[in-house]
Order: sequence, then C-alpha cells, then structure tokens
Amino acid sequence: MKTQTEIRKYQMFIDGEFVNSSSQETTKVLNPATEEVISEIPKGTVEDVRRAIESAERAQKE
Repeated sequence: MKTQTEIRKYQMFIDGEFVNSSSQETTKVLNPATEEVISEIPKGTVEDVRRAIESAERAQKE
C-alpha cells in the first residue's frame, strides 16, 4: 500500500524573514526515483532578487 507523502512548502529567506515570491508562483520538486511531488519552492522574480540584494547591502554596512 502506497502512503501519501506530505508535500512541504518552502519560502525564501529575505531580510530576516521567510517570504513568498512576489509572483506567488511555485515550482514542484519531484522525487526522481518515484516522480512523486515532495515539495514546492517559490519561483523567485527579479523583484525578489533586488529585495535580497538590497537587504544584503544594508546588512553589510552594519
């Protein structure tokens, strides 16, 4: 009997917080052996990258 694996949902860590992508879109991650969906990760956008870089620049100054 096959058991249902819980699908874990991840977020990005930007500026000290776990956040969703600004697009709210995700990518499914598959177990390559079974092709079962095992998690979802956010599809980062250019805006998300800019937020992360700006946050890193601020942190570097401190």
